[in-house]
Amino acid sequence: MAGKLTEVGRRRSENALKRGLTTLIGLAVALMLVGSLVGSPAASPAAIPGGNLVRNPGADSKPGAADSATIVAPAIWTTTGTFTAVRYGGPGGFPAATVAARIGGGPNFMAGGNAAVSTAEQTIDVAGSATEIDAGDVKARLSAFLGGYSTQPDAAMVDVQFLSAASAPLGQLRVGPVTPAQRNSATTLIQRSTEGAVPATTRQLRVVITATRGSGGYNDGYADNVAIELMPASAPAPKPKLSLRCAGRVLVATVTPSTGQTIARVTFTVKGGNRSQQIVDTKPPFSTRFPTAGLPKRLTVTATVRLASSAVVLKASATRC
Repeated sequence: MAGKLTEVGRRRSENALKRGLTTLIGLAVALMLVGSLVGSPAASPAAIPGGNLVRNPGADSKPGAADSATIVAPAIWTTTGTFTAVRYGGPGGFPAATVAARIGGGPNFMAGGNAAVSTAEQTIDVAGSATEIDAGDVKARLSAFLGGYSTQPDAAMVDVQFLSAASAPLGQLRVGPVTPAQRNSATTLIQRSTEGAVPATTRQLRVVITATRGSGGYNDGYADNVAIELMPASAPAPKPKLSLRCAGRVLVATVTPSTGQTIARVTFTVKGGNRSQQIVDTKPPFSTRFPTAGLPKRLTVTATVRLASSAVVLKASATRC
């Protein structure tokens, strides 16, 4: 009898050991599976490059020409005529450094130089986005700051040409030119933008800046901050930003466009209780001032922003300054 009990105990111990080993093996396999899942790379995102694809978009990679007699071809760009990089604030009536500060222009801008027509171009490879492009899932946004000198009709425009792998043309987008009337005969640059679908089979983008002289001896067709961006066709349009600050007893409201946006007009309204003030601003930098003396403590500012093809309403709250 004792022998049978000993045998039964031995078998029970063996079975328990087997069950334990089976459990350990199962846990090890589960841990291996979890480890492989954690260590596995995430699914690849859509191969649409982000940000501005234009290289040296403002010709700021090296010092620009200091005067109208000097020509400095901008790096990266392939140029014709006397297309040149020029320093802001140079003698002879070039755009002032304050213009650069307003538009984020860096030290240089681009101009046509001493030829009737000058161009600059570069080609961008987008073959890495072929799958998304051919599925109709990509749109392009083209933008640039464009301008000229005083009342002269010299002007610049920017094209982006959609090309196949064999460089066959498939379509294009264009911004500009900016006329003297549109810049109020000021020597300055104004942002222009547009967007559209990238045609199927596009594999290259050719960006071309064309500066044309309308009068005078120098080609004052100006361009800066040239940008081409790709994004999913379903991506929502970016919104401009409304910011508020106090300057003494005055409330300063400013609307800043998103990259690639062109603002035509901003209607600012400040309300407090049953009192309101409204100011319409049609010129960059789209910033206005509201004296707040006598207004209630809590204020609401509304900015109705008229873009090139739509309108956006922005709101923000503020405390009386």
